[in-house]
Amino acid sequence: MRDPFKVPEDNCSASQLAMWHYRGMADFGGQVTGIVQDAEGKWHRLRPGQQLENRWTVSGITPDQIDLTLNAECEPSQWRWVKEGTNHDSKDTAGAAVPDDSRHSERKNRHAGGR
Repeated sequence: MRDPFKVPEDNCSASQLAMWHYRGMADFGGQVTGIVQDAEGKWHRLRPGQQLENRWTVSGITPDQIDLTLNAECEPSQWRWVKEGTNHDSKDTAGAAVPDDSRHSERKNRHAGGR
């Protein structure tokens, strides 16, 4: 019988699940990598099938979420981190709208070079 005054052991590290944050995903030729930040602020790159030190297993990664599987005796036995943060896609595509300044830099180079 367990001592009711003693804090129960957390063999599954389930108390830390909510302290990790999914920040984004990268896809390099079909090889997906999830970017997460742990409770201490350290960054981790995760891949499907990878087992973490605390025995969590990455069961799936999409742009919006990472699914984890914990040991069968853990409660919960499955967990999902949903992507947090902002989407910067609009900044990435805005480059096409930036005016071409190459003429000005070319002109500056001529003057600087003494041509």
